[in-house]
Amino acid sequence: MKKLAIIFCTLLYASIVFAQNINEQSTTGKIPPIGINIIGHVSDNKNITAQQIISGVPCYLWQHGCGPTSVGMVAGYYALHGFSALISGSALTQTSSVNTAMASQENYNDYCLPEDSYPNLLNDLSELPAGDEHINNCIADFMKTSQSTLGNYYGWSWSNDIKPSWENYISYKNAGYTGLCTKYYFSSFPWDSIVHNVNNNLPMVFLVDTDGDGLTDHFVCVNGYKTDLGVNYYGCFNTWDSSQHWYTFSPMASGTQWGISSCYTFKISNANGINSNNIIHNNILKCYPNPIINNLQIDFNYIPTDSYSITIVNIIGKKVYSINKINGGSIIINKQELNEG
Repeated sequence: MKKLAIIFCTLLYASIVFAQNINEQSTTGKIPPIGINIIGHVSDNKNITAQQIISGVPCYLWQHGCGPTSVGMVAGYYALHGFSALISGSALTQTSSVNTAMASQENYNDYCLPEDSYPNLLNDLSELPAGDEHINNCIADFMKTSQSTLGNYYGWSWSNDIKPSWENYISYKNAGYTGLCTKYYFSSFPWDSIVHNVNNNLPMVFLVDTDGDGLTDHFVCVNGYKTDLGVNYYGCFNTWDSSQHWYTFSPMASGTQWGISSCYTFKISNANGINSNNIIHNNILKCYPNPIINNLQIDFNYIPTDSYSITIVNIIGKKVYSINKINGGSIIINKQELNEG
């Protein structure tokens, strides 16, 4: 009887360890699964008690996988805020350079072709012999997205490859950059955690179950939170359209669409001491008066040594002024310098 009890405890312990290290997949494609509520929560704005969105997170559409696209939006955000080497050119919109950073043409040729779908897995160049594929050059490469040798169909990724994809892509793009990604399961990522990250301008990635079948299938880039009528929601770009979406902040469960399985936080730093904790708050100190009367004064504290630019837009979003490579201090712009025409 005693021996039986010992065996039971050992098996129980083994099952707990397995659950803590589970590796799950994203399995969706370029088009949302049939029957899901892609729109999510729509508010009348009368009963919102808390809401915050990280300003400046770029919205990108599905580029050969929701994993590289979601992580790509995080990379694009940091490229726009002091770490420009992460993406060539502007990361503000989904340019060809942005697409290359997420999933390059070489990635598509070597791992996405032939485009396969469940249950017919087709071999790609990730299979032996080694050496016939290109050297990793994009997020999807480091994430091993679409690689048949790992059981990934076209656009699929494994959850445990998010962390190394971020950290390896960061160092690949600039040896002076250091990236850190931390994975949490929903049970260890309470509401206070998403509030903390959003309030500190730290975009995240969630692995979710879009159709409520109890299995993970999609990565999203999380950029906000909201409480409406007492219900908590996470805000995200879902890789399928350019809208801000709100889904219930709840664990993955059968019957719960957009339930969360795991959460990923991202950090980045460089040799100059600039990191994801200070790049937003320590760059621009003041911008006044707003609206402009005669002159606009912008006071800076410290600006990264990377290429840096400032763009001023009017109330309808039209660019009226831009300047590159600010080195700190203050600048004063005369109202006449602003191109209102």
